[in-house]
Amino acid sequence: MVGSRRRGKAALNLLMKAYSAHRPNDRRAKLIVAPGWIQTEMGAAATYTIEECIPMVADMLQKNHGERVCASSTASTRRSPGDFRHA
Repeated sequence: MVGSRRRGKAALNLLMKAYSAHRPNDRRAKLIVAPGWIQTEMGAAATYTIEECIPMVADMLQKNHGERVCASSTASTRRSPGDFRHA
């Protein structure tokens, strides 16, 4: 499961790089948000429900509006969606 998560994350990052490379004059910010493990109808106990996650993601976006943010996390580190900033 971890391997497929890494591949999916790498593919998404590559997609965003390709999207940006094909639009060099587009100065808008591009953002990929990985909110963590979200409960779905597919089952399994997850860290957050959709109802809990959406407000946290919205708060993170509002808190960091206009700032450069490096967003990343690892499988061994559990973070809330608002904890994306790195020094």
